[in-house]
Amino acid sequence: MGRNGKLISYIHERPLQWHLVTAVAGTHDVINDPSQIQAQDDQTIDAGTLTLNSIKSEDGAPCTVITFDPLVLPPGIQPSDDPILQIRSYRTL
Repeated sequence: MGRNGKLISYIHERPLQWHLVTAVAGTHDVINDPSQIQAQDDQTIDAGTLTLNSIKSEDGAPCTVITFDPLVLPPGIQPSDDPILQIRSYRTL
């Protein structure tokens, strides 16, 4: 069983869960320098729990190469001027 097969079996036996809590940058936070730590008293939003309980192999599928691009955002969400976002985006290459 290949690496993908092991992951598929694992997910079907034990769903993976992530509890997502996001921090809202305060007026005092530096948002264009990822080396800076945000303040401990920034507002947080409990966005819920993501559960992954089903997975299929990509073998032979049309979407075998998926790249995370931090600048692909939904309407109403604007990126900060953090230079790391530009570096990670495939659209700037």
